[in-house]
Amino acid sequence: MASWLDVDTLVLLFGMMALVGYLARTGVFEYIAARIFARVGRSPGRLVATLCVAASVLSAFLDNVTVVLLITPITVSLCKSMGLPAERVVLAMVFSSNIGGAATLVGDPPNLMIASQLGTKGITFGKFSLHVAPCVVLCMCGTLVYLKGVFVADLAPEARKRRLLEQHHHMQALLKDVEDEECAPGGAASTAVTPSPTSTPKQQPRGSGAGMLVDDGPALSIATIMSSGSSARAAFEAQAVALQRRYPIRDRDLLRSTAPVFACVVLGLCLCSPLLQIELAWIPIVGVGAVSLLDSSEGGLEAVLAHIEWSTLLFFGALAILMRGITTLGLIQFLGNGLAHLIAHVPPTLQLPAALLIVLWGSATLSACIDNVPFTAAMIPIVQRLVETNGLPLQPLVTVLALGTCLGGNGSLIAASANIVAAGILEGLGMPINFKDFARLGVPVAFITISISSVYVIVLYVLIGVR
Repeated sequence: MASWLDVDTLVLLFGMMALVGYLARTGVFEYIAARIFARVGRSPGRLVATLCVAASVLSAFLDNVTVVLLITPITVSLCKSMGLPAERVVLAMVFSSNIGGAATLVGDPPNLMIASQLGTKGITFGKFSLHVAPCVVLCMCGTLVYLKGVFVADLAPEARKRRLLEQHHHMQALLKDVEDEECAPGGAASTAVTPSPTSTPKQQPRGSGAGMLVDDGPALSIATIMSSGSSARAAFEAQAVALQRRYPIRDRDLLRSTAPVFACVVLGLCLCSPLLQIELAWIPIVGVGAVSLLDSSEGGLEAVLAHIEWSTLLFFGALAILMRGITTLGLIQFLGNGLAHLIAHVPPTLQLPAALLIVLWGSATLSACIDNVPFTAAMIPIVQRLVETNGLPLQPLVTVLALGTCLGGNGSLIAASANIVAAGILEGLGMPINFKDFARLGVPVAFITISISSVYVIVLYVLIGVR
């Protein structure tokens, strides 16, 4: 049973979580969030779109799990400071990450498997991106349009005012509890000082390095949200400047040692591929070892390990065992053979468009129900068989397989690794996401993007005849 664990994925996640934890100790996430807030904070819609596009672009060159680990802390910080629903904005960012990961051979685990097993058959990085990236751009445009409609109510000034008031009341309740503890027998009542709304912010507990731009009061005042005109602009600019001063880099020495190592790790993940016979999982581990040696603070590694999302790693391990069991029983192979059987019974003149749509929609539907990595492993030999026995071109089938498995990852919480990582981080911050909440936003995104992809592949490979 232990041999069924996906050790590479667990090691990769652990390494990236530890590196993000080191970065969080420097205060760089709050620092970045405060400056993004200053640039786009007056337009919540623009902020959400910026985060989604950034996640999509980064995921094209980095594994989307890494992107989610990096951007989620900044996203939560910004949402808390602006009165936005952090859970829903994080989910929108995750959807964009899954979409962007389809654009290249290194952006998503299924694509890495395609590169590993079909790289010798003409599926190169450049050719793959040339065929898939335009569709990803179209899918992102459609997703942004959908999300704009979904977030209309959430971005309204009244809704943001309500959330900021809730945050403020929650913070006041926490401060009252702390004051009661200090005044209790044996407490430090003589030295207790009641914090004021203008006092220095206290650092809140964080998981996986998620910093919070929330302190004794709302970062963006309710008056600024509800007002308009030049007075509101001046008030916002004053608060943005104050926020940047309030959240400087806390540990510059640690940042100077961590940032170059982290940059090397990211570069290694971007340039590395299975064709080079380099295990991606061990690159972050080497980085963690280097940073721990350079970190001169006492108890630095222990503090980072304390904030690792161990529950997420445990869930990944259990899910890998479950998927391995299903694969061993032959269920995934049976489903893949069923798709090939459907294609074989289509008349030869319609076989290519039928194969494109069946593989695309079949891959998306099944990837939403089971993890897309074992499904991709089962489908690659079937795609090769369709090429050899039915004479179908390889590149179009690879395109729809990659689009189906990656875009179908938005269909359910367990369909993609990035979904589980984001859910684990949010749960650690007291914002749990269940299957229903995820599906309410994710299923429409998956349907829209697969529909766009259907039109794209039919036009490109059937009407135009690109091979």
